[in-house]
Amino acid sequence: MTWQWTVFTVPLVVAFCLLCVVAAFLFARWRRNDSVPGIALATGLVISIAVTLGWYVLELSAVSLETKLLFNQLQYIGLAPVTPFILGYVLVYIGRGDLLTRRGYLLLFAPAVLTLFAVFTNDFHWLFWADVSLHHGESSVMLTNYFGPAYAGFFAYTCAYAITSMALLGWKAIDAHGVHRWQIGALIVGIVAPLFGGTVYVLGFVPPQYPTPTYVGFVVTAVAFAWPVFRLDLFGLVPIAYRTLVEQMDDGVVACDENGTIVTANDGAATLLESTPAALVGELVEDELALIVADENGAPPHLADGPGEWTTTVGNRVVDVSVTRLEQSDTRVGRLYLLTDVTERHNRERRLNRQNTYLDEFASVVSHDIATPLTIIENQAQLVEMTGDTDHVDEIFESTERIHELMDELLELARQGKAVDETEPVDLATITRTVWRDIDRQESGLIVESSKGFLASETRLVQLLENLLQNAVTHGSPARRSETDAGSHRGGGGAGARERDLTIRVGALSDGFYLEDDGVGIPPDDRAQVFEQGYTSTPDGTGLGLAIVERIATAHGWTITATESDEGGARFEVVGVDAVPADSLEDDTDRLRTGDRSVGATNGRVPER
Repeated sequence: MTWQWTVFTVPLVVAFCLLCVVAAFLFARWRRNDSVPGIALATGLVISIAVTLGWYVLELSAVSLETKLLFNQLQYIGLAPVTPFILGYVLVYIGRGDLLTRRGYLLLFAPAVLTLFAVFTNDFHWLFWADVSLHHGESSVMLTNYFGPAYAGFFAYTCAYAITSMALLGWKAIDAHGVHRWQIGALIVGIVAPLFGGTVYVLGFVPPQYPTPTYVGFVVTAVAFAWPVFRLDLFGLVPIAYRTLVEQMDDGVVACDENGTIVTANDGAATLLESTPAALVGELVEDELALIVADENGAPPHLADGPGEWTTTVGNRVVDVSVTRLEQSDTRVGRLYLLTDVTERHNRERRLNRQNTYLDEFASVVSHDIATPLTIIENQAQLVEMTGDTDHVDEIFESTERIHELMDELLELARQGKAVDETEPVDLATITRTVWRDIDRQESGLIVESSKGFLASETRLVQLLENLLQNAVTHGSPARRSETDAGSHRGGGGAGARERDLTIRVGALSDGFYLEDDGVGIPPDDRAQVFEQGYTSTPDGTGLGLAIVERIATAHGWTITATESDEGGARFEVVGVDAVPADSLEDDTDRLRTGDRSVGATNGRVPER
């Protein structure tokens, strides 16, 4: 047997070797049950192209007509099913693998089977090749084929399959992101090159002394497929059901394959994860969803498990997470994470729970705190009736006033528990000085050490400051102040105590403000309880003043804590406010002035009454 060597042999052999490496890689991946969608079709596609090129290299190297004709026939073992493999894989790639039922496969590969039958029986009917001959060039001998009607059928279905595949990929590329667009580009290049070569060959534009353009196109296909397989995970990273996930779902959606690699993510998921769909694709789900997949106890479940449901928080959002298995043709191909933002629903539930708590507290006060003065009124009224002594009427009036005070405080407590809907820029110093004018200051003084502009409901902020200032004056007033070691608790003074003025200081924090005094302070064990409804250190207190303060702060989204000032008095810190620039603040003096209020004091001690 005589052989020849041509300049065209080298690139064809290199392409053949490259395809063999890719085919071996895909076959190994398929055999180890990676459950990658379409991996069997992709392996068959690459093997078919490699077989085609391998036999063509042998045909090109042979010299005799019989040998060339044999190798030419053997090429079609790989060439005939190339486009069916391509179209089948493209259907899986775009998420329509459900069409590839047993009947679907039969219809898909039927033209290839008929082509092979026509090729290997051509000597009996000459419908595929009408004639064959050798062309003797200056440096090589080439086989020349003359096409029959069966070849026209082969070329027709090949073009139809290839064009359909490119059209589906082009449609898919419209909503593809990142690595998927590169994959689609590689697939289209790998299809276009041999299709163009085949068209040129059929139209007779290539002289007979040159190799068949179809196989030159397969050299391009080898490069177009090999690089993405190892760099872009072509044939391994498939956008599972991407159209359904992105176009038909409003919630965040992330799909990963069985290896945990994210293959699809929509804009909703990218927003929750503070990323982009293109950046998420190709990453490991364990890395990108580390916070999302943590359950309510903060423990992330095993990501390979599923299905499952849980609720978690991401930043200031509350998210319901649902995991579902994805299957194609009864084969597990990945997992789908559905991320539903339920923050609004969660907030509504919290508001309802808070309102129920307020109702319970209201009922508790009505049944307990108001019951005592009512009992006093009843007993004193009976004494007046029995004895005629009107001295008992004073206690009746005092109990009545007590009931009115409790009812007013309860109504205020209920109102301040509602969430703040509208805010405006306010100035801490201006409002504090204005509120101070109406406080029963006794022997106390106010120092505004610094100011801050922030967003708040002005009406509720006024109520908050009124309660804090009045609380400081009442519970840290000179009548209750002792500088002896024994008098360090609000509500009591020791023997020999020396009374002095109380100083209240108000100033800004980095993310809020504080109000402190140099009074008796709050014992550490009581600081967590001072905001509870009913807590008071005096017999005549309602125990609702600081509870109202805490609810106003919560309604704004702020946090208030009680601690100790540098002088040993009480200090209240409010943090979490939304600061605003100083130039956005207006002079609120006239608007805040009511009755005989007047604002004119500068920073420093406000004159005592």
